[in-house]
Amino acid sequence: SQSFLVVLRGEGTDINGDDFLAYRTDRVTNSSALIYYDGVGPTTANWRNVGTNHLNGVWQHHRMVIDPNALTFNLYIDDMVTPVLTGVNLSRAEVPVPTQLRIVNEGNSADDGYWAIDDITLTVEDSRDLSTTFTDGFEGYPARALSTDDADPQGPWVTTEIDGTGQSRLRAPGKVQVVGTDVVTPHSGTKCIKLEAGQRAGATLDWGVPT
Repeated sequence: SQSFLVVLRGEGTDINGDDFLAYRTDRVTNSSALIYYDGVGPTTANWRNVGTNHLNGVWQHHRMVIDPNALTFNLYIDDMVTPVLTGVNLSRAEVPVPTQLRIVNEGNSADDGYWAIDDITLTVEDSRDLSTTFTDGFEGYPARALSTDDADPQGPWVTTEIDGTGQSRLRAPGKVQVVGTDVVTPHSGTKCIKLEAGQRAGATLDWGVPT
């Protein structure tokens, strides 16, 4: 009735839903359907059927290519060139950085058998340069001039920011802004970062070496 569960979990998310990406087989007897958890809005959060099954008794290859800024991923099964799913939602909008990989056999009886694992690879592309200090990189962004300006920082320290509460939360980068002395007096330099509307945000600060 149950087989594998693979979960990427997030950094510093002290809530029940800390899954960056959850991917598993069906939890129903005589079903081998593959399923992922869609928790990013605007649709209702739920487990979604991939549209294909895992195979018993053979090696299968599963590849996930994740775009953390878009909160989406592409899924490849056996064919590593043509995805079976493209641009589907990740599990949680508020998880900033995945730091843990959980690999679970969910079997609860002898007939659920076992599964074997080989060749796990993680590759990060287009990573941010964290060699400069927070102040140096931060001062390079334009201050907000009008209340309608976003002036969103694109630096490495802002990793995620979401809008709303409950399930199916949306990313809201417009609420992360760089502001000047006309808005608030910075503790140092001429600008500071502003997170508004009481929304949840995750940030990484690069402050010299080591980070």
